[in-house]
Amino acid sequence: MASRLKARSKFLLFVSLLSTFAGLAAVSRHQNSPGETEPLAGAGELAAISATGAPVEAAVELPIPPPPPRERAAEAAVSPPAEAAAPDASPPPAVPAPAPVLAAPPAPPAAPAPPPAPLQPPMPADAIVPLERAALKPVLMQAAAENGLPPDLVMAQAWAESSWQDSVVSSADAVGVLQITAPTVDFVSHQLLALDHPLDALNPADNARMGTRYLRHLLNKTDNNLRQALIAYNQGLGALRRNGPYPEAERYADRVIALRPLFVTKGQPLR
Repeated sequence: MASRLKARSKFLLFVSLLSTFAGLAAVSRHQNSPGETEPLAGAGELAAISATGAPVEAAVELPIPPPPPRERAAEAAVSPPAEAAAPDASPPPAVPAPAPVLAAPPAPPAAPAPPPAPLQPPMPADAIVPLERAALKPVLMQAAAENGLPPDLVMAQAWAESSWQDSVVSSADAVGVLQITAPTVDFVSHQLLALDHPLDALNPADNARMGTRYLRHLLNKTDNNLRQALIAYNQGLGALRRNGPYPEAERYADRVIALRPLFVTKGQPLR
């Protein structure tokens, strides 16, 4: 009986060993089977894993709420100001203010170039008197100076009488640049100039001398009334006193007066 139990135990041990070997063989076949291997990660997945590594949870800092207004006021009362914390600290050295930079005075503007001198316009008398008659100008000015008359007046009267022509004879037989009649030649030569011979009315210098002397005489007789003197020169002093001014004589006097500005020389006052 004991021998049967011993044999049976050996048989069961053998069966148990066989079962163990059979299980190990099955596990080995399952791992080495070619159709059931685990898939490998792709190149893109390996790169992503290598770059990122294992996921790390970011630490989140919770905001600290500010203290209530009363607590903030208490903290401000307890905490001394920065100046009170260090009463013995010496004040920082004063930084000197930078010296003001004086701007350089602006350069004076360059003086503008002077404008070119304007061309002097010709004298009005030079513009209206023909060149061949211009030689009478000094003759007339000399005669005016001898009798105290403005030269522009004498030159204007000569232009109104004859346009500075020394050989003109009028319908009333008046001759020369200032149109002297024969009775006037005799009166001026003998009574006003006290000459023993009459002057030549066709000579420009004698004509200008007699005409200016006669006008001076008429000014004296009319209280230096220029317009009345010119009227008397044209129509005669006796006729003016008897009949008053003739219209043509008034036009003559007004024309002479109007011509005067054309013959005013530089620096000469208009009288």
